[in-house]
Amino acid sequence: MKEENMKLTRRLWIVALVATTILGLFLMGPLPAARAAAVLDIQPITWNVIGLDSNNVNVGPNTFEIGARVCNIGDTVATNVIVTFVPDAPINPYISVQDGVTTLVRASLPFGPTAQPIGNVGPIPDNCADFYFIIVIERTDAAYDTTQLFHITAVADGLAPVSTPANRELYVEHLVSQNRNSVESFTGLAALNVNVSGLSNDAVYYWRARAVNSAGTGEWSDTHSFGTVTASMSAGAIARSKSDVPALLRLWHSSPMCSAWAIMLRKSMGPPLSRAVRRAG
Repeated sequence: MKEENMKLTRRLWIVALVATTILGLFLMGPLPAARAAAVLDIQPITWNVIGLDSNNVNVGPNTFEIGARVCNIGDTVATNVIVTFVPDAPINPYISVQDGVTTLVRASLPFGPTAQPIGNVGPIPDNCADFYFIIVIERTDAAYDTTQLFHITAVADGLAPVSTPANRELYVEHLVSQNRNSVESFTGLAALNVNVSGLSNDAVYYWRARAVNSAGTGEWSDTHSFGTVTASMSAGAIARSKSDVPALLRLWHSSPMCSAWAIMLRKSMGPPLSRAVRRAG
């Protein structure tokens, strides 16, 4: 009898505990929903290579846009979005941000489901914005092949900062010269043989042509190439073809309506031609 009374007492205690818990939950009401919050994501969207003209630092561009895309992948609007370009030590004296503008601000950024994948060149999603900083290179030969480590951060009200990957660098490259191409005009209707002098040894040159008359200018032809030989090699030891003729361009016209030819000659690498190539027909 005593053992049965003990079992009954335990059961009553358990029932009372469950009833008390249920009553407490009822009095507290429903559990609050998770608090909505903005969530920022940031990704780089530009190349790290900048540079100056390989032949003359005083021509060609010396400003470049470096940027990042910031997206709000949370479930509420992000406010007061601040994006900052941060150069990391050591500081390169030849690279700076135009007018010292290292911080950009956007009043708000809507929320959306996902960030745009890197490499997607489609429209910017509504929940994303692109931020660009103008980088300036000092026009000096000393700037070539130098670097500047950097990262870009983004922050909004009530949120911790996010950053692009650390240790990214800007590299000052020798850019292809702005003065590579030379366009030449040839007049007359007879077949043309144009001798070209002053070319580099052991180099490849590319050329194309188009016809010109009083009605206008025709389309460019396909691009052809020829190679030059080294000074120590015998010319007879090099195979020749119509599209590979060392130091000699041969052009035949095929239309009596053509009053002139325009020739563009470009070296694949290295400095531009040192002299103009012109020959009347």
